[in-house]
Amino acid sequence: MSLEPEEAIETLKSTLTKKVDIGSFNDQYFVNIVAVGSIAEATSEVSPEQKTKFGPLAYVMEGVKTLASTTAYPLRIEYDDKVWEGDSFLFLAALTKSTAGFEKLAPEAKVNDGLLHCYVIKDVGVIRMASIITSVLQGTLKDDKDVEYFTAKKLHVGSSEKLHTNVDGEEGEPLPVEMEVLPSHIEVLVREEEF
Repeated sequence: MSLEPEEAIETLKSTLTKKVDIGSFNDQYFVNIVAVGSIAEATSEVSPEQKTKFGPLAYVMEGVKTLASTTAYPLRIEYDDKVWEGDSFLFLAALTKSTAGFEKLAPEAKVNDGLLHCYVIKDVGVIRMASIITSVLQGTLKDDKDVEYFTAKKLHVGSSEKLHTNVDGEEGEPLPVEMEVLPSHIEVLVREEEF
C-alpha cells in the first residue's frame, strides 16, 4: 500500500481484490522475504526509529558495519528436486520484487507467481560485496557472477554453523528451516491500475 495518505485512502475504498501468495516458514507465515547469514542477523538490529529516519539506507548501514568481520558460512539448500551446497555470505528467498525499500531486489518476482526467488551470495571479499550491493540497487542481482539465482516452491535450508534467520525484517528461528510458497493464499485490496 502506498505511504502517501491520499493514495492509501483510495486503495482502502476499492472493492477490487487480487489473490496473492504468502510463504510458510516452519510454523509461521511471511509475506516478503527470508534472509540467512550474519548480515541478515545484523539487520534485525535496525530499530523502528532508524527505519523511519533512514529508510532502506538503515539496512545498508547496519550491513556494512557487519561486513568487515563477516565470514561466509556453509549452507545446504534443498529445493524442489535440487541441492545447492557451499559457502555463502547471505541467502535470500523473496516472494515479492521489493523489500526494505529496495524496489528492485527481485524484479522478476510477481505477487502471485507461486515461486520463491532465491539468491545465494557466495563467499566474496568486501570489495566484491560492495559491487553486489550496487547490483541490488540496480535490480541486476541475479546476473552477478558471484550470485546463484534459482526459483523454488519448497526449500529446506541448513548449516553446520549456528545461524539465525531474518523473516520480513524481524529475527526468525535458527537453521534448519523449511519454507514453502502457498499460492494465491490470501486476498488483498487493490486499486484498479494495480490489477
